Amino acid sequence: MKTFSQQNPVTVRIDKMCEIWSRKVTGKKFSAVRWLVQHDEEKMLDAFSILETTEHSQLPDLFIRLDTDMDDYESYDKLLFNDWLKNWESPESVKSMKESGVVCTFDTTPWKERLKREEPFPFLECMNEFARSIKGFKDKVVVFLKPLTFQDEKLWIKWIHSNIDNGIPPRVRLMVMDRSGLESFKNWNNFNDSITLTPELNMGNVAREMNATGDQNNPAVQFNTCIFNLGDGLARKNSGNVHHWGKKAFEIALKDKNIPLQVAACITYGAALFQLKDHKGAIEQFSIGRERATAGKASGVKECDSLLLQTIMFLGAVNFHKKENKIAFSHYQEMCEMAIEQNNYFMAMDGLYMSYLLADKLGKYSDSISYLNQAFEIAKSAGFESLKYSSLMLVCENLYKHAINSKNQSQADEIDNQMKEMWGEQWKNIAIERANDRKNYKSGLFANFNFFKKTN
Repeated sequence: MKTFSQQNPVTVRIDKMCEIWSRKVTGKKFSAVRWLVQHDEEKMLDAFSILETTEHSQLPDLFIRLDTDMDDYESYDKLLFNDWLKNWESPESVKSMKESGVVCTFDTTPWKERLKREEPFPFLECMNEFARSIKGFKDKVVVFLKPLTFQDEKLWIKWIHSNIDNGIPPRVRLMVMDRSGLESFKNWNNFNDSITLTPELNMGNVAREMNATGDQNNPAVQFNTCIFNLGDGLARKNSGNVHHWGKKAFEIALKDKNIPLQVAACITYGAALFQLKDHKGAIEQFSIGRERATAGKASGVKECDSLLLQTIMFLGAVNFHKKENKIAFSHYQEMCEMAIEQNNYFMAMDGLYMSYLLADKLGKYSDSISYLNQAFEIAKSAGFESLKYSSLMLVCENLYKHAINSKNQSQADEIDNQMKEMWGEQWKNIAIERANDRKNYKSGLFANFNFFKKTN
């Protein structure tokens, strides 16, 4: 198996994925391959699959990647064929085939004719014939399907299950991605000739590894070094190190006259202090960050828009944790308005949910329900799927209860149907689990700060 001649943290991980495939799949009978990835590994799977569709591929199998939307179950095979055909017959592909010297006798005509008929179209069988028509090619065509959107995830799962149950053609491997903890294909290994691959890429270390190869005189590299060291200090609960590296990061950003970096330093430093239960210090850092972001926004620094929104969110979160409900409520209301103004509906959803909780705690019950209704309307406008992993489920669970209690059956049915489409019949149980997780607000609040994880 070939590897990259010039190695960096990204190519090392792609090589690892190729090595896993070569060791566990190449030459084996597996016809259905599932990559079970962590959230931060998804882009590496994209990179791996895209690389394998090019002349720089490292594996003997021929990879075909399709991100065709699944509008409905019946038409999906035909849509897949159309998308594959556009690429196959494109001038770039024709030219590449000629230059490569590869001989392929695949005739698309009968398949185009079959496409016109009112009958099921067997896309994987078509790919099987394609593989057989490549002169000298003895391996398999890997069809990686990753729909950008689908109307109903259950139909996507059904399509995959049906094709495996019916038997994948002999010269084809079907490849899918699944997210760890949110598996769509939990019983994958029960299928015949199937395998699950877990890359275990330790993506949390990529930034540190990349930084180590950079110019150590570059302020950005120096800043990142401070952040990594701050994270190590936090992992050891060494407040002295956290203060030292937090202050140093801000000093570097200040010397570089880089306002976004100054705000980022305050957010990072403040988040670490919060985890050390230094609430006063955390609020001080978030407040400084807010002042810097406000000044940057006024000066036209575009990056400060989203950074300002984050500082307000963090101020709300710390005050919520301190049970300073009135102050937290004020921050979350401001967060909602700003997030909607920036079309950041993901953060708007979180802000509206927290506003609902706090309004309820402050005895403003009628106001609290209005926040849920506003969030639901935003979801209808922005698209439920795009907000699937926000606070939308918690919004819907509470709004559903209110609709039932107030005998608003039409609203209850609308919410119930929408949630079933996204999460299945058990959506209420999943919502309860999420609500329990949310009680430990600290763990959810700072989940995206990978540098807080001990890395050595």
